[in-house]
Amino acid sequence: MRQANLAIIRERYPIPTVDELLQGMNGLVVFSKLDLKWGYHQLELTPESREITTFAIHNGVYRYKRLLFGVSSASEQYQHEIAAALAGIEGVENISDDVIVHARDQETHDKRLHTVMKRLEESGLTLNPDKCQFNMDRLVFMGILLSEKGIGPTEERVRAVSEAREPENASEVLQARALSLAHEGHLGIVGTKQHLRSKVWWPGMDKAAERHCHSILVVVDYYSRYYEYDVLTSTTTTKVIDSLESIFSRHGLPVTLRSDQGPQFKSEEFSNYCESNGIKHVKTTPRWAQASGEVERQNASLFKRIRIAESEGLDWKRELRKYVTVYRSIDHATTGKSPAELLFNRKMRGKLPDISTAQADLEVRDRDAAKRKVKDLR
Repeated sequence: MRQANLAIIRERYPIPTVDELLQGMNGLVVFSKLDLKWGYHQLELTPESREITTFAIHNGVYRYKRLLFGVSSASEQYQHEIAAALAGIEGVENISDDVIVHARDQETHDKRLHTVMKRLEESGLTLNPDKCQFNMDRLVFMGILLSEKGIGPTEERVRAVSEAREPENASEVLQARALSLAHEGHLGIVGTKQHLRSKVWWPGMDKAAERHCHSILVVVDYYSRYYEYDVLTSTTTTKVIDSLESIFSRHGLPVTLRSDQGPQFKSEEFSNYCESNGIKHVKTTPRWAQASGEVERQNASLFKRIRIAESEGLDWKRELRKYVTVYRSIDHATTGKSPAELLFNRKMRGKLPDISTAQADLEVRDRDAAKRKVKDLR
């Protein structure tokens, strides 16, 4: 399928991460886990699509009638089909062929489960009865234990950590790398500790995890590509509003504010804040990162700089300021001008001298001096 994949136009349908699914699964009481049978082969290819799967062996030429492993777009197409079949049903999550039905009471769970089973049947999707589990009060999902008490590590992982001996060799230099990787999901302090303990351990790990548990609020002006950021230790609505007010005090209130579907942006408090300040709040489509493309690109750049600073043992906050200063002052590949120049109508001074600016400043000073001389003569 290597050559065929070059001709396939991928849908780029986003597959949710485990972290995204866990956000709405804390403190639930009843769980059911459904497993779809046959994987990608559940989906039938259209006649015109079958041609590109043609292959030859010693006894003839064949082609696939169903979606197969090796197709570049298979995983996202499979996810899209299942998500579409389950669209609109509350308390249902899925990653690929794993479908989770959850609720806070038995009656609600049973109604949701019945609806899910009916939808799957209508969509022609077949379950694997040997792997389905129903009416559980505890669920292990992707190595994480879900129950009424909340989200936590499994007993096996806790035991592995509690019985682990202290590191004794040079491989401890990998601790910083492990810490950086553990924070990519932003699980919070408790979640980060649990995530780290399930994989590695070193003395003082908990304190190190707490020092690095920050979230970064990024605000981008889509016209100029100029952006502001704020390092937050909490992402509550109140903290986010306080940070935005600080940014808006420097640049003025926006006409439109576009955000993701984070809980702080969906709250009544945030809605009231936007309404009272005459700001039109637009929320992007859930799980579609392209809708916030510019912000996502800046996020990726910021976190890349953080990881570089961490790996080199530097102060990541200071290195972040250096990077942002340079970014704001150089010409953007799309606009042809620097973000600072487009926003403020002037070039931003950096460490390197700007000859054209120096010449312009000299001309301004000369004109000003000439005017002063004329006034003095009068």
